[in-house]
Amino acid sequence: MPENREDWTMPRRELALIMLAEALAPIDIQFALTTAQTLTFTVFTIFFVPCFTSIGMIVKELGWKTAIQATLLTFFLATLLATMTRFLTPLIPI
Repeated sequence: MPENREDWTMPRRELALIMLAEALAPIDIQFALTTAQTLTFTVFTIFFVPCFTSIGMIVKELGWKTAIQATLLTFFLATLLATMTRFLTPLIPI
């Protein structure tokens, strides 16, 4: 067992794009997803914070009500920003 607990915890959200690329391993990510889809996925992943550990710590420190509010707020914020990214990406010459 690793000495540092962080070495064996759940995958971090910063690695989500790498894990997506690994899941699509035989296929290059450029051919599986469009630029708009990749950016939308990235924006949503960045802004949607809560994982079980984060929610557990919010509950412990601030209570259930605040944990639910934080989870809903980040979900709706991430959804709004990802939707905006999805529709604005085609307007940007990439």
